[in-house]
Amino acid sequence: MIVGSVLQAIYLATPLICWSLNACLRKRRLHWAILFVIAGVVGYFVLLAAVQAMEHALYVELYKHDLDGDRAFSKGELTADAELAMERLTNDTGRALAPITGVPLTFVWTSLNFMILGFVEIAGGWLFSLLFRRNMERKEPVTEPTEIPSNTTNPYQPPATHL
Repeated sequence: MIVGSVLQAIYLATPLICWSLNACLRKRRLHWAILFVIAGVVGYFVLLAAVQAMEHALYVELYKHDLDGDRAFSKGELTADAELAMERLTNDTGRALAPITGVPLTFVWTSLNFMILGFVEIAGGWLFSLLFRRNMERKEPVTEPTEIPSNTTNPYQPPATHL
């Protein structure tokens, strides 16, 4: 069951992992649409692996109660714990439908994560440029305007009028 739980956690983190790897490890980043498809496909297969790991764990738990090892349960082997393990294995349609329901579930989960990550990236970039880029730009020293000597005339003065 631990392997299934770890795979479920990886499934939930797959969009974040793909986004982070694309941002950090590649100099030339992949387009978000290509990255979305990659994250969706990887997430789908991780989900299917998690389902298979959970199913294997349930089979292992069930066959712990098989006393003679023939993979069949006789009347003497059907204890309350064996019936509970059998019920847990057989009454879960989610595992059976995982290949079908996993596609839209993974699409929605990846879309939600990419929207949030894209918003955070845009807002973070805007905030970074607002806070740091202005301060990092080279500023010219501000100088006081020098006084114009009084003996010079303004070349834009209107001509003198004679009365």
